[in-house]
Amino acid sequence: MKKDFSFTVKKEINSSLISSATIKKLSFSQTEVPLKIGNSFTLEPNLTNIERSSLIYTSTDSNIASVSSDGVITAVRRGECNIEVTVKNSLPKATVKVVVTEDLKLVTNIRTARDSLSVIKEKETTFSVLEVSPSDAINKGYNISIEDPELAKVETYFQANAKNTYLITGLKEGQTNIIISSNDKNYTKKLPLTVEANSLRGGGFMVRGTTPADGWFDANKRFDAFYGDHESDEGLKHNQLRGDKQLCWGATVSNLVDWYQNGLVVNNIFTKEDFVKKGIPYGPKYKDDGQPIEQRDNNETVQGNVFEYMREKSLNQGHEINRGLDWFFTGSDFIPGQAETGKGLYSEFFGSKKVSKAYDMTSRGSREEYIAYLKQVLSEAVDKGYGIGLALSIKGGGHAITCYGYELSDLESPNEFNSDFEVTDKALASQNGDYLIGRLYLVDSDDAEDPTAKFALIRAPIVYRDDGIFLTYKTNNNRAQLKAVHILELEWGKDPRL
Repeated sequence: MKKDFSFTVKKEINSSLISSATIKKLSFSQTEVPLKIGNSFTLEPNLTNIERSSLIYTSTDSNIASVSSDGVITAVRRGECNIEVTVKNSLPKATVKVVVTEDLKLVTNIRTARDSLSVIKEKETTFSVLEVSPSDAINKGYNISIEDPELAKVETYFQANAKNTYLITGLKEGQTNIIISSNDKNYTKKLPLTVEANSLRGGGFMVRGTTPADGWFDANKRFDAFYGDHESDEGLKHNQLRGDKQLCWGATVSNLVDWYQNGLVVNNIFTKEDFVKKGIPYGPKYKDDGQPIEQRDNNETVQGNVFEYMREKSLNQGHEINRGLDWFFTGSDFIPGQAETGKGLYSEFFGSKKVSKAYDMTSRGSREEYIAYLKQVLSEAVDKGYGIGLALSIKGGGHAITCYGYELSDLESPNEFNSDFEVTDKALASQNGDYLIGRLYLVDSDDAEDPTAKFALIRAPIVYRDDGIFLTYKTNNNRAQLKAVHILELEWGKDPRL
């Protein structure tokens, strides 16, 4: 039985000048023919100044595949051979490779990251092809098209620097399908696609107890600070703080501790006096003129008691956020300097258990897996009322920042690297879709070093790639890779005695 195949076109041309006025050309669109034992295929030559009847077909091994005088190849047994085609009384010739298998492996499945898609009219979204099966299919190529091209268009998505990722643009409201067809014509997949006039999804989500109006906590490093005496905590002034260039992790720990303790005060679980009695640092330090710094004054450097406590107890060295949190709350870990005194300030409530967890963000296999994993980790933390810290890698060095939420979108905004994108109520109400986390709401302890930074709470865009998750914003404008998400697994506003 004759079986049709479709092949990738690769021209092989051998030509010979018969005379200065006549050029004869012979070639075949297919240079390799896969066949299953017993199947046949007819070669279709491309001829210039050559009569088809003058072609001579020869098999280099007729025990594997035979060929008739009119170019019909028949597979005999498993193996490989060549069909050589020449022209009678002339020089042009061509060769076609024949691969005979007992079972010709065709594409049986194309796995995509999403089973259906929606996109807003005149907006964009992406999806990826994750796998073509079987892995040893004779031709794993595929084509992608839109069933109704008036509703949407598809093109390769280069911005994310990821493999097999495609950009869908909505053109007209309605429903259609994305068609993915294997090049061997054996498999076709349809992904339902809806083009919406607008979206009722998306929007921003902030950690519990934090809003653009009410503020957030943002401890900032002083870098080249004056090394004053530390005889008493009470008398320490704003300009006498210790050096802290490497304590970005300590600033993040301080922000999360302040955020957690604020929930205890707001819900009338503890008073400020209760913290003093228990010897737990709480609240702001003071300006040089003796006036208190508002703990949520985000327009200047804020040095709270918790951050000063971390500076006094730790050496000025890099460390990990989760380990600092476990040292502070339960004493179940250490900080640089092996500070044995002053740790475990909440051990009467939580014992010696770990209260934080780090989630690695570098070991996923594809862009789509990074998208799904980050969304899972952050959404669960926000839903449970937990705190969030982020560990970054910038030019080979480490950095730590505090995350106060995220924003959902259908697409990254990789070119919008600017801290002027402030978190507002409008951002929280955004309706740009919910395929991925497109932005993070964060603060950086390096802000005090950048006098041009306008906002303490940054709305930073994210780019997902096959090799990781990346973000850039004004304070750290060299694209940073997200290395880990550190979760403080203590619920905001919940009584620790329960």
